[in-house]
Amino acid sequence: MVFPVDNWEQVRKDLRLSQREFELVCHIFHGKKLQVIADDMQLSLGTVKTYSQRVYRKLQIHDQRELIFAVLRSHGRSLEGCAPIPVEIA
Repeated sequence: MVFPVDNWEQVRKDLRLSQREFELVCHIFHGKKLQVIADDMQLSLGTVKTYSQRVYRKLQIHDQRELIFAVLRSHGRSLEGCAPIPVEIA
């Protein structure tokens, strides 16, 4: 199931993320693995893991699944009836 988000800048503002944090969130939201994110952002895997942990703390969440829900909630999407989302274990 694809979850459309049509106003990413508003999501960034709602979640109070820096531009770099938001870039990471977008990659995670679209299901990229951490190593791919590191390559895309030209960062080490360790740095991506650190950034993701900081974002999780900032949003008061614990994993990628909750991050996806936080993005959808900030965008006003209903989560009722959604099937569980497979997440990457990093």
